[in-house]
Amino acid sequence: VTVLAASFVALGPGEPSQVGRALAFGAIFWGLLLVIALVSGGGMGLGDVKLALLLGFVLGLVAINFVNGLRLLLITMLIASVLGVVNGLLLASARRVTGRNLLPDPDEEPGAPRPSILKTPFPFGPGLVIGTMVAVALRDSLL
Repeated sequence: VTVLAASFVALGPGEPSQVGRALAFGAIFWGLLLVIALVSGGGMGLGDVKLALLLGFVLGLVAINFVNGLRLLLITMLIASVLGVVNGLLLASARRVTGRNLLPDPDEEPGAPRPSILKTPFPFGPGLVIGTMVAVALRDSLL
């Protein structure tokens, strides 16, 4: 619904190619994270994949051209990955110190053995959103 509404807004003062580029980047970002989610064997949730569709659409709307959009997409993934690593390390360290997960896994059965500290689950969506916001806000100085 959001993508459809944004498409109508983008058609107003802009050019039709802007909407096409936005849809293309939504599909590219979605496809990229879908491949990562499938290859990782459950390490990434499909919520992150669905979120990438909307974030890719936003990146496509603000991109000046296709190459500019690819750069924004790569910058977003770089920022999201760095934030994900930092978040994962902080959560794993907290688990080591406290002996429990700060973000409990809803699928974890009570009394089940815990996975290794490096397998501590953490949300990647906030990193994706922050990465997109930074890439959009600083797009002129980053490119």
